[in-house]
Amino acid sequence: MKVVVLFISIFSFVYSYSQAQEADTTENFNGSYFFSSSAITLEKSESMIVWNLWGPQYTHGFTSNLQIGGITTWIANPIALKGDYGIPLTKNMNVSIGGLFGVDYRSSSPFSGRVLNAKITFGDKRQNVNLTLYNYNISEDESGQFYSISAY
Repeated sequence: MKVVVLFISIFSFVYSYSQAQEADTTENFNGSYFFSSSAITLEKSESMIVWNLWGPQYTHGFTSNLQIGGITTWIANPIALKGDYGIPLTKNMNVSIGGLFGVDYRSSSPFSGRVLNAKITFGDKRQNVNLTLYNYNISEDESGQFYSISAY
């Protein structure tokens, strides 16, 4: 499972687009990596759509620190809600905590899974390096930890 996720993540095509409600504040926001975004949260009313190899991901900024969205595969199974709460520590260093909470509704015995994460991002919206620590539990028998280092 870990090898497959790593393989898909490395070779996935990721397109990020962030759009503010006012046309004059629209800008590209490069901040979505693998299962979560960077620790730099979206501003209030900004949205981001990411098209991954395994499926789409949508995120909306409800406040300048809180973003909530959804992620799924191209066959719409599983489906997960995701959220992040981030805090800027300095101009170029942000931290956040978040998680994915999902369900496999097509299985004969649906399971609920979760992937929690803690992130630190160095840089700004245009250029950054991100370290994410994950803790997952997708069944009674499958749980663990992994991390990702990503940069744009």
